[in-house]
Amino acid sequence: MASREPIEILGPAYHLPPPISGTNSAWLRGYPVPPPSTLIVLGTSWKDADRMYTSCHVAGHDGNALGVQNEESQDHPDIFVCGGLGYLGLSSGRNTRDSGNDVG
Repeated sequence: MASREPIEILGPAYHLPPPISGTNSAWLRGYPVPPPSTLIVLGTSWKDADRMYTSCHVAGHDGNALGVQNEESQDHPDIFVCGGLGYLGLSSGRNTRDSGNDVG
């Protein structure tokens, strides 16, 4: 399951906006207008998050109770809260396909 599906399924009950994603065909939806000012960013490294946004901090870590090692837990377990949208082009409202980061 991609990072965005739980937000798509459970988010409305918590009044969360729909997720923004560059994976598969989700990027075709584009970005909301007006663009968000703060994002929860998953599936990326600190280096890439720092490059994509003007401010980020680690808010948590992806994990699972069974200790299953997978791409998320090994390669990029950090969960960031970021603002100051940078290279994604959100401020221009363009559709930008990304390498697979989920934000929302």
